[in-house]
Amino acid sequence: MANPASGFDLLSPVYDLLQKLFFGNSLVRAQNYFLAPPQKTGTVLVVGGGTGKILVEMLRQNIGQSYVYVDISKSMIRATKRRVRRYFKTEKADGARPRIQYVCADIGRMPLAKYDLVITPFVLDCFGDAALSLLIPKLAQALSRRGSWIFTDFHIAEGRPQPLARLLIRFLYFCFNRFCG
Repeated sequence: MANPASGFDLLSPVYDLLQKLFFGNSLVRAQNYFLAPPQKTGTVLVVGGGTGKILVEMLRQNIGQSYVYVDISKSMIRATKRRVRRYFKTEKADGARPRIQYVCADIGRMPLAKYDLVITPFVLDCFGDAALSLLIPKLAQALSRRGSWIFTDFHIAEGRPQPLARLLIRFLYFCFNRFCG
């Protein structure tokens, strides 16, 4: 089995291109759909945010006061840092910038604090059933008392045959299994 970190490191330079090629803007729209909270959130945990598009959107919407951005891939974290630097260079930021802590780690093996918002965009499907049975309770326990969890994942509505969508998702799973374990 391939090392997931090395697979995502290899995938990182072409990740956004492949996402756009296969799914257009639909994945970005899906992961951003529930982002706008009624009020500013304190601490935000982002798990597996890819190249950082979701983090930049949260910065744009002023969602959190501080962020912990966890990814298993050093290359994905580097891409996210570049994207965030570009965002702060081009946007006129009002007030203090939020604190962003980047953590390169397997989320299942790292200790977690309490968070007001947990975001898992298209990441839970990267785990098998055994790992999920441990990870989901761990993330739920990391939520503060009034915390929220936004997860986005692939779903094809029942009753609506969408052969192309099913084929693309199967191909995506094949590629991720092959290259990222």
